[in-house]
Amino acid sequence: MKSDSSSLSKADSSSSASSISKKSKSKKIDRVETSLKDATHDLSLFKFKSAAVVPLVLFVVFGLLNSLFEGNVVAKPPSTPLPSSGR
Repeated sequence: MKSDSSSLSKADSSSSASSISKKSKSKKIDRVETSLKDATHDLSLFKFKSAAVVPLVLFVVFGLLNSLFEGNVVAKPPSTPLPSSGR
């Protein structure tokens, strides 16, 4: 009878240990998933900001280049254009 009760207590302790281990694993998975969601959100925000900054920088650069080369001949075509037949 004693061996039966000791085997039951061992079974109970092993099942409770596995239950605790499963709970700790699920908590760890939840923490990892939460940190992954936070990192994904931060990355999306960074991509959005950089996608907004790039057109602004290009707008400023092209405006600056336009003002620098306004009215200056940069290149001349090597030949004259063909006459159009629309006349």
